[in-house]
Amino acid sequence: LERRLGSHSQTLKALREDSQLHKAHVHRVLLSPEEGRGVRLLQCWLRLHWTLAARLGVYPSEAPLQQALWDRLAPPRTFLTWTAAQAAHSFRPHCFPPPHSATTDSKSIPSAQDAIQAEQAVQHMLHLRLEWALQAALQDRTCPALMPRTSHMTSTNTNTTEPSTAELRRPTGLFSPLTDDTATPSRGPGGMLALGEEELQWVQARAAWVAITWTSAHTYGVESDVAEDRAEYWCGALSRAPTSLDAVQVEKALSEIRLLGMERSIWENRRQLNNHG
Repeated sequence: LERRLGSHSQTLKALREDSQLHKAHVHRVLLSPEEGRGVRLLQCWLRLHWTLAARLGVYPSEAPLQQALWDRLAPPRTFLTWTAAQAAHSFRPHCFPPPHSATTDSKSIPSAQDAIQAEQAVQHMLHLRLEWALQAALQDRTCPALMPRTSHMTSTNTNTTEPSTAELRRPTGLFSPLTDDTATPSRGPGGMLALGEEELQWVQARAAWVAITWTSAHTYGVESDVAEDRAEYWCGALSRAPTSLDAVQVEKALSEIRLLGMERSIWENRRQLNNHG
């Protein structure tokens, strides 16, 4: 009897340990609300690019399939711009009003597997240099002044270098109020190129991504010396219709974000904060 009781006690102890391990594993794979939002934003990002690729005939054999996939997985199309407006309001409640209406996401909370799938898809998109191919296609549809095709946008050489941090940090056009009329195109009648519907949606979505990134950077102490000014600028840009100059500025801003590795830094700082909390 004592042996049987001892055996049962060991079995119960093993079951408790297995249960604790299972709970710990579940805790690791469950995403926080902010991490879930990040996955949803990545899904929106992927749908944006593959939808435009399908429209412009970029990677014609793959784009329709990718578009269908991310149309199915991503939240409503307004989610990206709504999130940017909400981020702006959280950043400066007295300066930026809350979004006019809430966006509904009927899909379940993203899982760790969803996060892995989205991240792998983004890496695939980068490997294909899809963004640069879309830039080139948009330029061909408009004119050279709209979206300058720099060497890193069109070259098929994967060793092409990005601008240096020093170049990106120069206090010109993109990163400070546009006050030098001699350094930027005129905003007078005929001085700015009007964006077509596809270009307008493209620039607005990418500007929203930049605004979300910089408000998150400000929240989590990433690039703290400039994060507040950048967030202020890009949150303000959400309320105006983008121009051809804004199209160029957005691309430079995205280059800076990538060069600085900001998205990874934000993720790590957020994780540390959640773990300590």
